Amino acid sequence: MTRFLELGPDAVLTPMVRECLDGRPVTVVPALRRDHGEVRTLLDAVGGLWAAGVAVDWTALLPAGNRVDLPTYAFHHQRYWLPVAPKRADTAEDGFWDLVEHGDLDALATALDIDEQGRASLGTVLPALTSWRGQRRTAEQTSQWQYQVGWRPVTQRTDATLNGRWLVLVPAEGDVPGWSAAVAKALGARGAAARELTVPRDHYDQSALAALLAEEFADGVEPGGVLSLLAFDEEAHPQWPAVPAGQLGTLALVQAIGNLVQPVPLWCVTSGTVAVAPEERTERVAAAAVQGFGRTAGLEHPDYWGGVVDMPAWADDEALDRLAGVLAEGGEPETAVRPGQVHARRLLRTPAAPATPWQPGGAALITGGTGALGAEVARWLAGNGVRHLVLTSRRGPGAPGAEELSAELTALGATVSVVACDVADRGQLASLLCSWPAEEPLTAVFHTAGVLDDGIIGSLTPDRFERVFRAKTLGALHLDELTRDLAPDTFVLFSSISGVLGTAGQSNYAAANSWLDALAERRRGEGLPAVSIAWGPWAGAGMAHEDGVGQRLSAQGLEPMPTHPALSALLHVLGRGDATAVVADVRWERIAAQFPPRSATLLRNVPEFRAGTAESPAADPHEGPALRERLVGLSAPERGHTVTELIRAQVAKVLGHADPKAVKATQTFQEIGFDSLAALQLRNRLCAATGLALPGTLAFDHPTTAAVASYVLAELFPDDEAGRDGGNDAEIRAALAAITPEQLRQAGLVDSLLGLARSHAQDFAAPERQPGVSIDEMDVADLVRAAYDKH
Repeated sequence: MTRFLELGPDAVLTPMVRECLDGRPVTVVPALRRDHGEVRTLLDAVGGLWAAGVAVDWTALLPAGNRVDLPTYAFHHQRYWLPVAPKRADTAEDGFWDLVEHGDLDALATALDIDEQGRASLGTVLPALTSWRGQRRTAEQTSQWQYQVGWRPVTQRTDATLNGRWLVLVPAEGDVPGWSAAVAKALGARGAAARELTVPRDHYDQSALAALLAEEFADGVEPGGVLSLLAFDEEAHPQWPAVPAGQLGTLALVQAIGNLVQPVPLWCVTSGTVAVAPEERTERVAAAAVQGFGRTAGLEHPDYWGGVVDMPAWADDEALDRLAGVLAEGGEPETAVRPGQVHARRLLRTPAAPATPWQPGGAALITGGTGALGAEVARWLAGNGVRHLVLTSRRGPGAPGAEELSAELTALGATVSVVACDVADRGQLASLLCSWPAEEPLTAVFHTAGVLDDGIIGSLTPDRFERVFRAKTLGALHLDELTRDLAPDTFVLFSSISGVLGTAGQSNYAAANSWLDALAERRRGEGLPAVSIAWGPWAGAGMAHEDGVGQRLSAQGLEPMPTHPALSALLHVLGRGDATAVVADVRWERIAAQFPPRSATLLRNVPEFRAGTAESPAADPHEGPALRERLVGLSAPERGHTVTELIRAQVAKVLGHADPKAVKATQTFQEIGFDSLAALQLRNRLCAATGLALPGTLAFDHPTTAAVASYVLAELFPDDEAGRDGGNDAEIRAALAAITPEQLRQAGLVDSLLGLARSHAQDFAAPERQPGVSIDEMDVADLVRAAYDKH
């Protein structure tokens, strides 16, 4: 007998059988294991016996199963598990705290070797010790999530110059500062041929602005750039009242410049939207939207987005010259000009400092209260002593889960009112607050309401900005205005890290959240309570889990935060008393791999980002401007192969594939999962990799890897017949990749193809493959690579 099955409540006899048989090769499996799932254990036992040669009637277990023939070739192995760092050896201290964290009194008493009296004493203190340990762990975790925005002085060159024609666009409406008339002169002093143009509000349209730019940058005129003061038109747009008119003008301007044959740098000017020093006050809130919008524009259009410069309220000739100097140097996308100095925006780690414990109490108003984040905040407040909660949402009691949430909060000891109130409607909010009971004074406001309407800048419309701004900014503005007489001592705005860093595909959301941050700064400057918290995504809650947004954010480096630690971070932020804060679980190595160099200046003071940049693979010396130099020395077929492989690699990076072989040259980008954001990312990567100014519609006009390769080769060698041959070769190679090896055999071409590869054996390397892989297991791309890849 060599195979045994133990039938019993546990594996009691199994080890004895192995011992009695004195190491002979046998299979011994238990049918049941104490503290193990019965079904899983039984299946493991049956599987083990079957693997040992025991006949199993699988139809009794899987009556609907079908036999499937396994492939006759070796499997290709690709590991998808995340690498696990080696665990350091446990110490006695580690073991002690592990038992404390699990609250295991018996094991802890045994480890400490204490008597019954000591065990009783330990049982008294263990719950408190377990709680303290958990709080310490959470505090350590959340301290790594906390950041703040600061401003650092930067040195400015005095010899930097401008050239070409610069257009200074001034809005016809809005509160435009008097010094704007001298801006063109300041640019001219740095060498630009500057011209001021007044733009009426009815020209805040992509077509109208495109026509204006095309006329001004007509043939024979050297384009220099555009400096926009449209952000000073802060009034609500008459057709889209939730959005500042200047923001929609800036949107149309970015779209119009992107459609130029040769896009030019675009810079925007604001004033009074940031507080560089503690004594400064934020005055212009609406214009801050353009700053948040610009952070995303810098990620989506790094080739022509210049940046935003915040000017002092009174700008003299020196300040205007510093503005021109920022444009001439071009290295910092976000600056603030102040008397005698230029400051650059930086993200900083929040320094460790004791926080005053925040004590919730009284009554709290939570907008978006029946949503995922609002509900979590409500539970947290109810569990920490807030006795009256008013939750608003557009559907109120009719919102999904509202009844269950109300019952849950009531069980925690709070009285709950779920109200249908659209806080973006000033009248509805005013009616709610006017009826607020005097015996339940409002002590805290939490504005968590918000919606997403994601899309790249080229696809966004004023309607889509209106939808996002209405929920975020109008609601916050009405709360600011209408709660002042009620004097809450806590006023919390739930903002987003997209407004701080920018997030590709979320320019409208970034703009709205940057607006919230500025509102909090303005309230604090007026002596009112306020904090705007720029959150990263929450795990299992919030809009980040809609339509795959969370997966995209994770790929960009923003990991979801578990609810309990996120709420602990909220408590800490409230205790610190800052006007703005950033709380996010960031994977800086992913951010470092994706941020364009100019946008990355914001992050250079974050140690983990610097480390991620240092650890990133060095830039390929064959990419960028050096790519053409390398290709010049190659034959046309080699050029085609080199460029195709470069593009395959970039497509694989955009899609998150570890191996470029996963990308077939003839597959359309739509077939392999591209959307508009992926197309934009590919275009930006290829701009950096090739040194070319490629159009934003690249992936749509040339919808396969092979087609893009042909276009890139033609752009690299516009007057070179060999370059065009190389592009044609890429098309041929793509066609070959669509043919199976069996089709090649039937056509009698395999011997010719392999003969071609062998005839060049002295110059070309054999395809890299795993031991035991035959020609039958190689796709055509591998075979062609055998003829193309040089040592």
